Amino acid sequence: MTAAQVLSRHLWNQVSAAVCTSATLTACGRFDFFDRLSGMNRFPRRCSLVVVSPSDYAVQDELRIARMTHLRRSPGFSDELCDMLPALLRGHRHGQLVLFTSIQKMQACHGALPQNL
Repeated sequence: MTAAQVLSRHLWNQVSAAVCTSATLTACGRFDFFDRLSGMNRFPRRCSLVVVSPSDYAVQDELRIARMTHLRRSPGFSDELCDMLPALLRGHRHGQLVLFTSIQKMQACHGALPQNL
């Protein structure tokens, strides 16, 4: 099942233009997968554009994966993450992006952060 039919009927057919933006709309540099799942493949006059990121990943970005003692689905995982997140965020003075597996985990960690973060 996809949202293609619903989006085609209730969104794409109702607007004269739409902009979809995400770092994950393409796979292997192509929009085929997104077009099929979103129903955009039903509109032959659609336009798409890949815009290169302004970020110099090799210089500016760093991927860090926290070493956890609890597994993601174990009861102590969220508490452990909330405890270790402030130190991880303080370790760098520039902006941070933290990815969560659920909105509940994100809200729990946000609520547990000190005010200065």
